[in-house]
Order: sequence, then C-alpha cells, then structure tokens
Amino acid sequence: MRSERFEAAREAFKRLLREYPGSKHRREALLSLADSYFKEEQFIEAKEQYHEYVKRYRFSPHTSKAYYNLGMSDYNQILSFDRDQSYSRAALKSFKELVKHTPKSKFAVQAREKIRKIRGTLGKSSLFIARFYLKRGQRVSAIPRFREIIKEYHDLPEIHAEAIFYLGESFRLEESYKKAGRTYRALIEAHPRSPYSQVAYKQLLALTKEK
Repeated sequence: MRSERFEAAREAFKRLLREYPGSKHRREALLSLADSYFKEEQFIEAKEQYHEYVKRYRFSPHTSKAYYNLGMSDYNQILSFDRDQSYSRAALKSFKELVKHTPKSKFAVQAREKIRKIRGTLGKSSLFIARFYLKRGQRVSAIPRFREIIKEYHDLPEIHAEAIFYLGESFRLEESYKKAGRTYRALIEAHPRSPYSQVAYKQLLALTKEK
C-alpha cells in the first residue's frame, strides 16, 4: 500500500480475509482493501468494501473514516445539477449516517460541509425541474415542486428565495393574483436583499396598477 502497488496489496488483504477468519487483523485488512480501491478511484469496488466495514464494525475507531470515504466514493462522481442526482442522494445518505453515529469525530465536521454542498446541488436540481415545468406551462406540476423546495431548503437563502419567486410567478401566470401578491410579499419579507425580491416588488406594483 505504501509503495502504491495496490493490486498486490489487494491480493494479500483478500487472502487474509479468505483464509484467516479468526485473525485479529481482519478489520484492518478490510478497511485497507477498501482504501486501495478508493485511492485508485475504483469507487464501485471501494463502496462495496466500505459498506461491508460499517456493517460489520459499527463501533470501530475507524468507522467514521469508512463512512466518510463511503460517502466520498459517491461524492466524487456527482454530476451537475441539470443531470441525474443519484450519486448526490447516495453520498448524502452516507454523510448523514456518519454524523448520526459519530457526531464528534473529525470526519463529522467534513461530512457536515459536504452535506450542505450536496443539498445545494439537490436544491438547484429541484429548481431546474420545477422551472422546466413552469416554462412548458405545466403549472399543476410546477407549483407543488416549488412549495416542496421552499419547505425543504429554508436554510439555503438563494434557493429558498428563487423558489418563492417562481411560486409567485406561477400564481401570476395562472391569474391567481391574490396568491401571487401574498407570495411576492412573503419573499420580500424573508429575503429583502435578494435580487428576486427586487423583481417581486416590481411585479407587485404591476399587479396594483392592474387593479
């Protein structure tokens, strides 16, 4: 492992795991086997071994590391927000498990940072889909999605503000002007400095003039 001869190292670790079920080195061998795949960016194989480790050794001193690298195996494959987010959701699950089981570990600190970044990507993805429906005039599909984003991402101001704005736009386009007005006002109150609030204010003025 130290000389980065990963394939040779893997063969040794696999032999130990296969032939010496009672060895005190099994736990270290399994983690090292996972690490060897991870270092070569063979993330599918790494995930399999890290998952086996956290399943077998939930209270090991190295379980937090295994959970973190399990999450990173997916995190390193995350695609842009306008593409499939399966890796994002899988990584998020692993990082949340890490924080749940070892909240005070050094890896938990890093996991919390990753959780926030992943949630940002997922929020953008949800907005992308909701706006797609809105652009196509499918407000029946767009409105519930904007509402769900507002509920789920209240702690991420940029995503939260954008979702409220486009919810207001959805109501305006379907001529539900009272709902649109209430939504714009809620946006201005919650995010007064957001660029979306400035546009919402102009929309409110236009609605008032129409009345």
